[in-house]
Amino acid sequence: MPLHVPPAPAPALRSVLTALSSPTAVREARTPSLLGTRGPATPELPLPVHVLDHVTAEGVSATRLAGWRFLIRCGDHAVAAAETVLTPDGWTFSHFFEGPYITSTERALRQAETMPQPYQPRLLSVPGLYMLTLWLHEDCTADGAT
Repeated sequence: MPLHVPPAPAPALRSVLTALSSPTAVREARTPSLLGTRGPATPELPLPVHVLDHVTAEGVSATRLAGWRFLIRCGDHAVAAAETVLTPDGWTFSHFFEGPYITSTERALRQAETMPQPYQPRLLSVPGLYMLTLWLHEDCTADGAT
């Protein structure tokens, strides 16, 4: 079944597109793979990033939306990622990065695509465990930001 990727807020996408078109933002990103790209780099697969700060003694957990991450594709593969955060003025570009997150995310999404049930992919960060995981939300019509 295909994954149902939720649409990112338009201002979040615009902020990433603006950063990608800014030579200063790309040069200061310290992401060699993004600096060395040939051809257009495009943001794809926006995934909402939720943070799990704690679980109560009763086992109740609550997550909060912390941002949106986009894989940055150049040619046939992702070369970096971009993150946006919510500020009092709205969604804004935070930073570019690279590393094992990129290939791990692509691999996890490919594996999730083979599952028989449809899901909405999200990212779940658990800072206390220094962990980021793919969260397959079963309600494909849900707002990815909630």
